[in-house]
Amino acid sequence: MLIKQAPVVYPREAQEQYITGKVIVRVLINERGFVIDAKLLKSLDDVIDTRIDEKGNISINFIKKSENLSALDKAALQAARQCRFEPAIQNKRRVKSYFNIPYTFVSK
Repeated sequence: MLIKQAPVVYPREAQEQYITGKVIVRVLINERGFVIDAKLLKSLDDVIDTRIDEKGNISINFIKKSENLSALDKAALQAARQCRFEPAIQNKRRVKSYFNIPYTFVSK
């Protein structure tokens, strides 16, 4: 459970260029509730590839257009690393866990 969400800073250059979108960060949380790793699950620059097979199963894949991180990707990663969580419990013991944090950037 997320107990402290750090505010994300919308980079000025992105605001000025009206760059908007959604970034999803996957964090690894340690037994004390601190983020020990953060990776982009969905980058602003990803393209979504949706396919339906012959059995009707839907698969969704994010395809990276660029290996470079956008300013919004960097801002989301920075904010995610500062979040605090209630540690996950398994068999009455605190354990590491993953959590996905969505960040939506909207130009005003």
